[in-house]
Amino acid sequence: MKKTPLKQTGRIGKINQKANRKIARMWLDKGIDFCEACAVLDEMGLLEWQCLQASSNSHRHGRVWYRGKPELLWNIKQVIRACMKAHDFIDNNPVIREEVFEILRGEE
Repeated sequence: MKKTPLKQTGRIGKINQKANRKIARMWLDKGIDFCEACAVLDEMGLLEWQCLQASSNSHRHGRVWYRGKPELLWNIKQVIRACMKAHDFIDNNPVIREEVFEILRGEE
């Protein structure tokens, strides 16, 4: 069998890796080690699951919106920490996502 080289990470992939490292450092510096979204969704009466606290970075906009301005990927106004269930829920509901971000981070 012919060996093939490993697929290299592209320019956007490297930007995303850098953003994830900076976000992880930001969570440590701010002491955020919990799902921020579930607390807000519970207050709104929309929490229909048990928060599992497995963390994910949830952004205010889709990834395409951040092209050309990657420094916004790790801006505190643009990202919250969420469990996978909450992340999926707010990603599929843009109105609720904006409400959650306004409660947690304020206006853009």
